[in-house]
Amino acid sequence: MNALVGQTVVVIGGSSGIGLETARRARHEGASIVLVARDADGLKRAGLELGARTAAFDATDFARLRKVESQVGEGSTFTFTVPVRRGEWDPYAIPAQCHSLAAPCAVRGNA
Repeated sequence: MNALVGQTVVVIGGSSGIGLETARRARHEGASIVLVARDADGLKRAGLELGARTAAFDATDFARLRKVESQVGEGSTFTFTVPVRRGEWDPYAIPAQCHSLAAPCAVRGNA
């Protein structure tokens, strides 16, 4: 049950829904959690529940994502669980510097 002990999982969109459930599961598996979301109030509640570090900002702010990456270190897993609407944000347009952040199969969106 502790498959993620010693690892850090950063959940983008982690204040509610599938992002929060992903964070709960990762915490249950022993990971340290960092939650990123726009909803500061929801983020605070989720952070307290999970004992997680939090950062409130929009997932399209790639400079902030790079800053989070530098703070949590290499080898961390970044999971994107934010909804994406056509024309709003192209998850495949993540800057090259952030490619290491997106775990395979983690970037999802609504077509």
